[in-house]
Amino acid sequence: APTDDLNRQPTDEEFGRLFGASHTVRYGAGYRKVDAYTENLWPGNGILGLEQARNDLRGQVFRQGNGGNRVQYFDIYAGDSLPLNRVTIDFGIRYDRQWGSALPSVTAGNPAFPEIVPGIDFPGYDAPFTWNNLSPRASVNFALDETRRTIARASYSRFASQLASTIVGY
Repeated sequence: APTDDLNRQPTDEEFGRLFGASHTVRYGAGYRKVDAYTENLWPGNGILGLEQARNDLRGQVFRQGNGGNRVQYFDIYAGDSLPLNRVTIDFGIRYDRQWGSALPSVTAGNPAFPEIVPGIDFPGYDAPFTWNNLSPRASVNFALDETRRTIARASYSRFASQLASTIVGY
């Protein structure tokens, strides 16, 4: 038999009663730090020989590639679920903050021609931007019959993209 949602007691998960209905409030937060390191090393003396044509011989001189980026993510969210007889309304919001930095690194110069392609002592930097996003979420569920076996649902959500570490160091 279907329950009368307006007269039942809230569970431990439910926040309380407001406007004659029970509420299920969900909330939380998160933090994550990701370090990504890359290294490119050219074999031998760091010179790539190219033959464009018989009389067009070229060489490219490379140095080691070395570096890292750090990306940090913070999020906080809150939402409420409001059951009213055969209708349940869910709504919430999420806030995301994402930022990063290019980490300090030391890169060796070309072993054959260090005066042409010298090494680099990179001090690092904080990215000149921070991404802040608000993402709303909402849904409505409607039980089409008294047994609640058939439900119609509609929802809207917006999601923020994740900041890639390559964007920070670019």
